[in-house]
Amino acid sequence: MDKRVERVQELMKDENFVKELFTKENPEDVQAYFEDHGVGLSIDEVKQLGTMLGKVAKGELNTAQLEKVANGELSEDELEK
Repeated sequence: MDKRVERVQELMKDENFVKELFTKENPEDVQAYFEDHGVGLSIDEVKQLGTMLGKVAKGELNTAQLEKVANGELSEDELEK
């Protein structure tokens, strides 16, 4: 598994990190926040993560899809479905 994916998964388990993440107003702020925590993400990756988190919050992703997202195997097109 990609080291960045492992680090993102680790960070997303940190309640304080997640709370602060959700205060970020735009993709650039999210990108900088992840960078501050040792994870370099492109703006497209930040947007995909935002889409995924929104779908998780709404219960629109199943466990298999969530695993694919975590492993970077689920495309943005698949997330749109």
